Amino acid sequence: MSRETNKSVLLGAISGVTLGWAAKSLASRQAGFLDKIRRIDQRIYEDGRARAEKINQIKLDVDKKI
Repeated sequence: MSRETNKSVLLGAISGVTLGWAAKSLASRQAGFLDKIRRIDQRIYEDGRARAEKINQIKLDVDKKI
């Protein structure tokens, strides 16, 4: 192989490895980000449900007193 062909093959291999590493790194970060969003969403849902139960209990207490 000629010197230019060797350079092209080497640059292609290095580029492929670099792009693969970057894609894997991005995918792992994105998965962590999505898990974090899911946990936040679940916590907000649970907090809202607890508040709704408290409000319903207050309504029942008020109805009993009336």
